[in-house]
Amino acid sequence: MSVAGSPLAAAQDEFPSARALQIGDTAIDFERFAESVDCMCDELRACGVSRGSRVAVVMCDGLDAVLAWHALVCLGSVIVPVDLCDGRQVDAMSYGRVDCVLAPAQFDEVLEDIAEYLGAHDSPCPLFCIGDEFTVLDVNGGAALRPTGDVAVTANELRPGETAESLLAEANAVAGSRDYRPGARIELDGDLTVRSRIVVTLASVASGACLHLAAASSSGGGGPN
Repeated sequence: MSVAGSPLAAAQDEFPSARALQIGDTAIDFERFAESVDCMCDELRACGVSRGSRVAVVMCDGLDAVLAWHALVCLGSVIVPVDLCDGRQVDAMSYGRVDCVLAPAQFDEVLEDIAEYLGAHDSPCPLFCIGDEFTVLDVNGGAALRPTGDVAVTANELRPGETAESLLAEANAVAGSRDYRPGARIELDGDLTVRSRIVVTLASVASGACLHLAAASSSGGGGPN
């Protein structure tokens, strides 16, 4: 893991067979969850994502959301929640404010349109598949992703602020304030496209607790609006 003191790496070492996630009747232990996150990290690295890369993330739900955010935090990326339907946010990508976009596969048609819009001289920005679940759009058009700058998002524009380290610090604070403990049951039955709930998933892992997701949201988020 790239981030020093990654809570997932620590939990995997300390509680390998303990439950990390419970989705309906399916239980996933820390060992298996860490392997899944590691696999996604490898796929992201193959797309050029590294520590400090500015990754615009299309928020999704369920297990996909948990995996994506944990992988990006483990890589030490700068995470930028983004709305692909907001033209101002899409335009901001063309000014070097992000290096790539990570989106659930159901957004592929939208990403293809954006790839053409951001591409130069009729050459669309390249797209890469990560399994069947995600697609990465390389906003830099195939150039090495630049590991500089901190970027976050407000309602209508991109601005500095959301690093993996800051997310981990917030998650650790949440775990401490709510007295999360190893083996505790942390229930989330709401929409995981909400940032505060993503922080709870990080806090749950940081404390060695078991995150219980509602079965209805386990298959990921919906398609584009």
